[in-house]
Amino acid sequence: LPKNDEKLIVSLNQSMYNTASVTKIRAAAGSTARLPCHAYNIITADIDINQSMITDVQWYRLISNGLQRIIFPILESEMNLWRYINRNDNLYITNAQPEKDNGTYYCIAENPINGKLSSVVNLEVYFCIKLSRFDENACGYGYCELEINSIDNQPLLKCICDYGYSGEFCENKDHENRIFESLFPFILVMLITVVLFANLNEHDEDPSLL
Repeated sequence: LPKNDEKLIVSLNQSMYNTASVTKIRAAAGSTARLPCHAYNIITADIDINQSMITDVQWYRLISNGLQRIIFPILESEMNLWRYINRNDNLYITNAQPEKDNGTYYCIAENPINGKLSSVVNLEVYFCIKLSRFDENACGYGYCELEINSIDNQPLLKCICDYGYSGEFCENKDHENRIFESLFPFILVMLITVVLFANLNEHDEDPSLL
């Protein structure tokens, strides 16, 4: 079984850092959740690639009494034993579970040129099962399935969208669908008119009714 992550609770005031961004990430239970560190990208954007500048990145989770530092494995061979992994300064949570991992995470990046900058990620983990579009846990307009990533054999979320919808979570109406919805009342009125007109002509031409 994966190790319990050793963590250090630190009394940091999160308002002491400038916050670069707030991002919401949704992930299916059992999948690997990827939390990006936008603070790192911003704080290193103006640094020359040839400069030997080290940017320190630390990840924390917000709990009731402060920020809880997340400790990562040092050896490559230990990574499959830990749930929290740092890859290119992004936080990966393997086998994400709602009761364990839902919450707010802080990425704090620091270098001598630009100082400290933080970015926030709100993580929502939900169970991926075939639910109706009206269920809050389902993909917007469709249903979700888990498929295995061929690179690291981790389960990933895949939304199967209903016709006329697209997006990572089936949240977007396609352009053609929006046009059809706007024209539908007009089309319906035309169809009713055609049917009534056809019935009226049939009534007028029926000699038995004369």
